[in-house]
Amino acid sequence: MSEKNARLIVDGITHELPIIESTTGERAIDIRSLLRDTGYITLDSGFMNTGSCESRITYLDGEQGVLRYRGYDIVELAENCLFVEIAYLLLTGGLPTYAELDKFKYDMGKYALIHEDMIHFFDHFPPHASPMSILSTMVAVCMISTRKWTGKKTPTAVLPRRPPGCSRRYGPSPRSPTRRIWAIRSSIPAPT
Repeated sequence: MSEKNARLIVDGITHELPIIESTTGERAIDIRSLLRDTGYITLDSGFMNTGSCESRITYLDGEQGVLRYRGYDIVELAENCLFVEIAYLLLTGGLPTYAELDKFKYDMGKYALIHEDMIHFFDHFPPHASPMSILSTMVAVCMISTRKWTGKKTPTAVLPRRPPGCSRRYGPSPRSPTRRIWAIRSSIPAPT
């Protein structure tokens, strides 16, 4: 991050706004404090000159057709990496070694299965429901599937036990690919 500031004069008062720099060298004026400090907002019709967020994971330049994950071009990743390698990259910041990949696959596999009762939920969605709608519903339903009753009137969440060395950051997420597959499958009419 740069130590430089931009100066904006509003109603005769000078406001210092930080200049931030991306990993690719582009510079931006950070206006997050503008409304609070001045009472003014900015206008950028079409969102053509505004960065929406800071990300250490994704770089996107729509005009140039550039999409990078953790510095790697998406085309290069799609052609040369497995899905699970890209998942590891997004979660940890680097591509895995063979040993790291084997361990990650093992850890992911332990949590990829979903309970049979959840599969029955898919049968009750309308035949032409959007896969994204089905998926978002099923992610919300997951909290129910990880609860147990303690005898009290309110359930207590119990997360599955992770194997030693399995990071908390990718414990519950491996079920998502399984839910996505079921969401897409259930939205396509198939003979019974």
